[in-house]
Amino acid sequence: MITGSRLAVKINPCPPWYYAGSIGMVAGWDLINIRGQEGEQGMANKKMGIIKGAMEDCCCQSGKAHRDCCGPFLSGQAAAKSPAALMRSRYSAFCHKNIDYLVLTLDPEKRGAGDRDNLAQTMASTQWLGLRIIDNSLSGQDRGVVEFVAFFEQDGEFAQLHERSFFIRKNNRWFYREGDVLPPVALGRNQACVCGSGKKFKRCHGKS
Repeated sequence: MITGSRLAVKINPCPPWYYAGSIGMVAGWDLINIRGQEGEQGMANKKMGIIKGAMEDCCCQSGKAHRDCCGPFLSGQAAAKSPAALMRSRYSAFCHKNIDYLVLTLDPEKRGAGDRDNLAQTMASTQWLGLRIIDNSLSGQDRGVVEFVAFFEQDGEFAQLHERSFFIRKNNRWFYREGDVLPPVALGRNQACVCGSGKKFKRCHGKS
């Protein structure tokens, strides 16, 4: 996607925000309706897993629990009220491999027949590490812009996507429309790692 002085970053044919996969744990599931053949212990373990996933920190790094941040959006219980909120939820959808949410929140005019296949190929080798929102603004009531940097590993290499994303509101719902890829942001080796490990970048994902 982007190439920096210290980072060798591969280029994908489409922006990653076109992609996502089936979600693993989301807030708002009806625990009574969990189905399967696991037996009572398996059902209990699955319930605990869902509850734990909902209470964990949201992967968009907002500092909130998943259930209080992107969880309601991914589960369909609520709709993002702003471009920034949709941006965060789409990043979370990518982390949770929620392909349906990514397609649902992409502007219908921009959807393509190969989106899901592209996702499957990308997700096979991509691990998302962190998100940084740099700026966001509204243009009138129905258009918005969010500048962000998403950090990830692809095929074992640390990389980043620095993008200015454009959003549009239709029928009172926000959609991601398209994005412009920007030059990579500089990362100091002594700063905290973008993954949130608490280690310095040079001792974590900046080792290479």
